[in-house]
Amino acid sequence: MRLNKRTIKPWLRAAAIINQQYRPAPNYSTSAFPITESTDLIETLIRLENQINLAARQGWSGAHEQIKRNYRAQLRHLRERIDQSAKPLEVSLPFVLREAEIVRELLAIQTEFSDVAVCLESKTLTASTEPIVLDDKQLGAFQICLELATLNTEHPAHYQVIAATPHPAASADETTHPHVRNNQLCEGDAQPAIHQALRQGRLFDFFQLVNNVLHTYNPSSPYVALADWEDRSCGDCGQLTNRDDCDCCSVCESCVCDSCWYTCHDCDQHHCGGCTHVCHGCLADVCQSCVNSCPNCYEKFCADCLQPNQERCHHCETPKTENVPESETEGPAAAVHADGLGQAAVSA
Repeated sequence: MRLNKRTIKPWLRAAAIINQQYRPAPNYSTSAFPITESTDLIETLIRLENQINLAARQGWSGAHEQIKRNYRAQLRHLRERIDQSAKPLEVSLPFVLREAEIVRELLAIQTEFSDVAVCLESKTLTASTEPIVLDDKQLGAFQICLELATLNTEHPAHYQVIAATPHPAASADETTHPHVRNNQLCEGDAQPAIHQALRQGRLFDFFQLVNNVLHTYNPSSPYVALADWEDRSCGDCGQLTNRDDCDCCSVCESCVCDSCWYTCHDCDQHHCGGCTHVCHGCLADVCQSCVNSCPNCYEKFCADCLQPNQERCHHCETPKTENVPESETEGPAAAVHADGLGQAAVSA
């Protein structure tokens, strides 16, 4: 690739951002060596040695043993100080990545991947893969988007894997790859290598590793198996169903398997259970578009049981009479009967 000031300028600015992320924290420093603070212990040990020699010359056996015990205790403290002095030597200086090395990483990415772009405003580095085909399933190309502001040596950086031309699983729109859900890659066995590459600033290796995972299918741990990629989830029972064995509800357009769909008595269209009613009159299945409601009892009826020009269903149109003998419902006897009921109510 031919470089000039115009083409390399954005990469130099991106390299500066990345370099800033990998710089040591300002408060990083090796702890003071404890051995420099042990002068008092050494002076105490020298003084105790002189006292031990004096007690030996004078034959003071009791004092001699007591001073030796004190000498051993002070010697243990000195050993502990020495051990602490060795610990800072075990700490390595933080990883520092030079800007020139970062630029080489970025240019290597550009030669290997297509549509490589750096956005200085959002501080992201994006590279696109070639269209991916797994077991004859066309999944399309993916964009690997690395957030430069999250790069450091302490924690794994954040990145997303976004389908450029999504061909998701029929049963899960958020699954655009057997190992990608909601733009997050299931790294599997490659996780340690991916995180190590990011911690060490090997950006080219990071993009290569992610690209390799996208081109690999692990049948033991997919979000959706490739064998079920074209299968759809039944809106009623939730089971995955082959596309040829399911139909769409004519009302809500949800997928319904052969075992769950209902055929409308009036329009002969297939519907899901949620869009189907049972006629209160003949018990036939009727869809929401064809069902009619009785304005009196509010029950649902098909077109045959409740014509649009009828105001009530058959049950509501039938007059309801009490079980009273015919002799008491007509003529003077009925009046007497009614009058007697009224007097009884008054007296009560």
